[in-house]
Amino acid sequence: MRLPELAIKHPSFTLVVFLALLMLGISAYLTMPRSEDPIIRVPGAAIYVSLPGAGPVDLEQLVVNPIEEALHELEDVKFISSRAQEGLAIVDVEFHFGLDPSEKYSETIEKVNSIVSQLPTGVNRVQFREKSNSNTVMLQLALVSEDMPYKVMEIHAKRLKKLLEQPSGVKTVQIRALPEQEIQISLNLEQMALMNLSPDQIVQAVQSNNAHIPAGSIQLGNRSFNLKTSGPYKNLDEIRNTVITSYEGRTILLKHLATVKATEEEYRYIARFNGRRCIFITVQQQEAYNIFDVAKGLNQQLSTVEAELPSNLQLSVVFDQSEMVRIRINGFLENLLQGMVFVGIIIFLVLGSRPALIVIIAIPFSVVSGLGMLDLSGFWLEQISIAALVIVLGLLVDNSIAIVENIQRFLQLGYNKTEAALRGTSQLGWALSSATLTTLLAFFPLAMMPEKAGEFIRSLPFTIIFTLGASLLIALSLTPLIATRFLRKTDPEHPQESWVERKSRLFIQGPYRKSLAWVLTHRWLTLLLAFLSLVGTSLLIPNIPAKLFPPAQRPQLLIRFFGPHQAHLSTTDSLLHDIEEIVKSYPIVEEYATNIGAGNPRIFFNVYEHSYTANYGDILVRTSTAKDEVFFPFVEDLRARLDSFPVGEVQVQQFEQGLPALNDVEVRILGDNLDVQRELAYEVEELIKRIPGVQYLNNPLAQSTTDLQLEIHHDNAALLGVSLLEIDKTIRTCISGSEVGDFFDEDGNSHPIVIRPSEGAAITPADFDKIFVRSVHNRMVPLRQVASLRFAPAAVEIRHYDLERFSSITADIADEVELSAFVETLSKKLEAKDWPPGYHHAMSGQLEVQGETFGGMGQSALVAAILIFAVLILQFQSFIQPLIIFSAIPLAGIGSVWALWLTGTPFSMTSVVGLISLIGIVINDSIVLVDFANQERRTGKPLLTALKEAGEIRFMPILLTSLTTIGGLLPLTFLGGAMWSAMGWALIGGLTTSTILILLVVPVLYSLFTLDDA
Repeated sequence: MRLPELAIKHPSFTLVVFLALLMLGISAYLTMPRSEDPIIRVPGAAIYVSLPGAGPVDLEQLVVNPIEEALHELEDVKFISSRAQEGLAIVDVEFHFGLDPSEKYSETIEKVNSIVSQLPTGVNRVQFREKSNSNTVMLQLALVSEDMPYKVMEIHAKRLKKLLEQPSGVKTVQIRALPEQEIQISLNLEQMALMNLSPDQIVQAVQSNNAHIPAGSIQLGNRSFNLKTSGPYKNLDEIRNTVITSYEGRTILLKHLATVKATEEEYRYIARFNGRRCIFITVQQQEAYNIFDVAKGLNQQLSTVEAELPSNLQLSVVFDQSEMVRIRINGFLENLLQGMVFVGIIIFLVLGSRPALIVIIAIPFSVVSGLGMLDLSGFWLEQISIAALVIVLGLLVDNSIAIVENIQRFLQLGYNKTEAALRGTSQLGWALSSATLTTLLAFFPLAMMPEKAGEFIRSLPFTIIFTLGASLLIALSLTPLIATRFLRKTDPEHPQESWVERKSRLFIQGPYRKSLAWVLTHRWLTLLLAFLSLVGTSLLIPNIPAKLFPPAQRPQLLIRFFGPHQAHLSTTDSLLHDIEEIVKSYPIVEEYATNIGAGNPRIFFNVYEHSYTANYGDILVRTSTAKDEVFFPFVEDLRARLDSFPVGEVQVQQFEQGLPALNDVEVRILGDNLDVQRELAYEVEELIKRIPGVQYLNNPLAQSTTDLQLEIHHDNAALLGVSLLEIDKTIRTCISGSEVGDFFDEDGNSHPIVIRPSEGAAITPADFDKIFVRSVHNRMVPLRQVASLRFAPAAVEIRHYDLERFSSITADIADEVELSAFVETLSKKLEAKDWPPGYHHAMSGQLEVQGETFGGMGQSALVAAILIFAVLILQFQSFIQPLIIFSAIPLAGIGSVWALWLTGTPFSMTSVVGLISLIGIVINDSIVLVDFANQERRTGKPLLTALKEAGEIRFMPILLTSLTTIGGLLPLTFLGGAMWSAMGWALIGGLTTSTILILLVVPVLYSLFTLDDA
């Protein structure tokens, strides 16, 4: 290996290269985009179609089916799901992961737009949303006023919106919970009937008078002039004076038949902040921008606005993601620095001051080099990538420790500094390269893990790969170069030892030497004891719960309220007032934002906002602390109080890490007939109720609803000459209103012109007597002569999965209940149930996601093991010795399982990452031990002598590897939160047992199976 020789012979060049890398890494760190979580972009889209007044059945037939059929024609579709509810249809399409999200999003928009003309004319809104967590809101503001008119608040909000759109990195700024201004034309239906006028005639008259038709240009001499026509309405008086018809020789204007005024639309969304009326303003940032830079620009704009607001209008910050990111990143950076301190103390105690300084230099160089590579690879600085730096912290110094310790050994043998550096580095160079490669291979499959879980965790393996690769390069070049300058040549007869080194030497020559001699004498008994330890440990595994992701440990929670179906917005508002009174009674609550009729803006990457629904509301609560000992009791007490809320259903939802939140359990009932589905859903609901531990059980079909159905008398309609189209158009205008165009005010703002029934009154069944429809004979016919009203049962919602109807029963499970056991019990009950022909069930929920995630990680671990085994075969030219080295994996697993069980930590995604990380670390230790034994045997030493010397000489490097890794993990394990403590305990427990057992069991296996295979 020539790298150490080149570095030592060209010191100036080597130092310049590494200083340049250091500066580039620091520059990358300062400019890298920051975020709270990794960006996950899923190929697909969600399509929202609004059709006011339409029921689920109508939306299914008129909107959902055409869109689903169009999307089904696209390639690489993974699934299509949809939900049709009152006035709104949502179609969700997802493509196979790994495809270009932007391309598939564009394909989806193009395909849906190609069939928009086939949708009903009443559709007033088709929206597309990308499936990406980058669409979260980074800033949510509240403009609060109890008495200021919404129209005045809108002026301030729009001014603020323009200012917030200016800073670099801002993607969108939206105003929410502000009722739009509209031009309302309120019809006098009785007067229209007297004059033989239909609502459709009013619609046509307004549309024709509001048209903007370019007339062309006129040539005058050598110049051409554009000819302006009357154009659209310029003021409300022009609308009022629209000519409709003539009656008894008199011109009838719109103002004779209707009231025209500018007013607010009917409220669909009401917002409050700390119980006071408000509107929300939200800001989304563009990807690849540093959130702190964007926040700085926004704060500068806000500081100029606040001083100019009137006294009865306050601007408050509801949510600021930049503060969350600052807290999270600073916390991880503190963990990193604390880990460095722990590692430094361990190295100083064991190696002494000079060797420790040489080793510690590897840490900053490795970290900044890894960050530079991470930046070039397109990753951001967020909790996953910083946590990876903490994980790899102890590993970064392993190679340098081994090199420095070996150089010191050659110095004690009498070699000069340069020779000792060359020999000490060269002797371990290939072994350390191979060991590092195996560690990298353990993480590489994790970097290739598919689906959303892989995307979420991907920055972790890449960070480790980059930094660990940099640490090997430093250990083989910079470390021996610095060693030639800093290490002192010692007297072989009287080596200088620190107190720790002396105690360690005594331990190695005493207890360890005796233990190693005993296990080599009782080899089969040793293996039997190791095997029994594995068996005993495996019995603990079923007792460890599995939870994919823990709570996010944020000082926030979301209270979701689902009121009675068909409840009016005012009813929901009143009930949310009662919940607010309960919430604000807790001293821990600092602020709360209430949303009625819609969900709070998406402030957390895996919690989506609820669509517009009159019977829905939620409250975003911010507390003074997120400490477990205070926050969790508050949540439990609040949950207990709201569980007994007399009306509707109230859910207290904590934010959780990881993938988009799902219910713990979901049972899908697939089949065509809604009535049969409803009966089956009742039966399944009862099955679930009988299993202990259920909370938040939801069966949408359990909510009965009744619609008023217009039954047309076809014989009468035909006799009187009334077409069905005329009836439908008239009914829609008189009930829901018709948007007939846009009115532009003096400031250029657009307001919809809406024709509605009588001003200020809701339509009642009695009002149908006032509605007339036009016949083909140009006569007005009372609606009651051709149609009548009757009550009819109706569906609350209709859902599809891959174009097939289904209903869904969902539930969450109490924390003390084991999810897998609950699902197993429920599955047996469902399998035993007699299902009607054409109907079947499917299970989904958290357990399915856990299976996919853990299965993907299991595949990653298997691929890693295969790759590592192949490398070891090439290195050792043997099949037996790689198997001996692989024995370290189950030995490490013993400690991991015990650590998780003793600490009550569940198996989670991060604990599995810890187990995969162990593969590379413990195999690294085994490689160093086996390779050194092989070297000793090549010098002619007997097998047992070679094993004893290998164990004693490699004892300290192996012990230091474990101690530094554990030391680096301690802050993350105790202070990094529930998500990372699981990984920390898995690694710490595994390293503890593997360090002990590798030094004892691996020599036993070596002595048994390598007699003729060195």
